[in-house]
Amino acid sequence: MHTSLLGSLGALSYVFNTPSHHRVHHGRNAYCIDRNFGGVLIIWDRMFHTFEAERTDEAPIYGLIANERTFNQLWLQFHTLKVLLMDKWRMRVLIEETKGETEPVFNGWKEKLRALFYRLDTSQVLRNTRDKVPGGQVQSPSALGIKAYCLAHFFVLLSAFLYFQYSRQTLNYLEFTLRLAFFVCTMQSFGAIFDGRSYAPFLEIFRCLGVITFFTSEQLLDGHLMSLDRIVMLTTFSFPLCFG
Repeated sequence: MHTSLLGSLGALSYVFNTPSHHRVHHGRNAYCIDRNFGGVLIIWDRMFHTFEAERTDEAPIYGLIANERTFNQLWLQFHTLKVLLMDKWRMRVLIEETKGETEPVFNGWKEKLRALFYRLDTSQVLRNTRDKVPGGQVQSPSALGIKAYCLAHFFVLLSAFLYFQYSRQTLNYLEFTLRLAFFVCTMQSFGAIFDGRSYAPFLEIFRCLGVITFFTSEQLLDGHLMSLDRIVMLTTFSFPLCFG
């Protein structure tokens, strides 16, 4: 489905979602916004007037309307709520490009309340979007050591998450919450590192100390010989504190 190698699939395109239709769904061009939602069947989009065919004279440009310039995972997940609740009702549209004159999209408090539920007039608000949205990717740290460190700890995170998925039915509320906190803190720490935030080293130290405290406490309460997984985790998270 996510390919640019296939064009039109003929009669199938009238019933099923195709790579061509799905390319429109991911486009940020004005004609691509809020189009082609179907996962398997495209007939629903045709029925509810959300279908748009791919244009040969204007290929879809992929990405968001306004590119996010951060690796902060919480922001990336929830920033749309901020846009909906704080920004949408204050939006203005350019009416005179040469003079820079604008006018509000939603006039009066009634329309501003309706802004929470009404879709935008994309032909008006997204005019010249393609020319105004910056392209390119967010630059990550170039230091090989930082990338290797994050990659190694990502595999630790992945292993911990798979084990969490397997064993979560046996966890109590405290253990469940602590593990979720570890996942969130890890992703936030990675995001801060790649964003070059000044607090990134302190957040990473806090994360490592938290893991060490957790496994040390478990070991002290358990009273048995230390298991291999605890040895691996304590070693992995002690290393950056000693040599970081």
